[in-house]
Amino acid sequence: MGRPVGTEIRRHGPVAARSVVPHYACLDRKRRGPAVCTNAVVPPQAVLDSAILRSVTDALDPEAITRAVTKALAELTKRRDQLAERRAGIERELGLVQQRLDRLIDALADGSLPQEELKNRLTAENLEEEDPRGRA
Repeated sequence: MGRPVGTEIRRHGPVAARSVVPHYACLDRKRRGPAVCTNAVVPPQAVLDSAILRSVTDALDPEAITRAVTKALAELTKRRDQLAERRAGIERELGLVQQRLDRLIDALADGSLPQEELKNRLTAENLEEEDPRGRA
């Protein structure tokens, strides 16, 4: 118990028409022998897989699935809306930054802003660009 399980290939059928059939088996027993693992149970994978799927299908409640899907869709919609709001805020901020930069460029081009004031404003814009929330 607690050993790794994997695939063991076995051949079945008459010699002339043998087919390969995968089985589940203890990998420690397969690699290192029965002294390491005494579990000799080796069921065909198709049989065990089918039984597991049938059990899971039988256990599924359609109402529980509907609730789970509804909840998942609501969460995805909420996240999508949050991302849309965040994007809109970032785009607004980008527009404001672009306007400030455009005004500074215009002031630089027409010489209406003293050089020291221009230097101060560019420094302030660079600092805000590094941390748009105003934190250094």
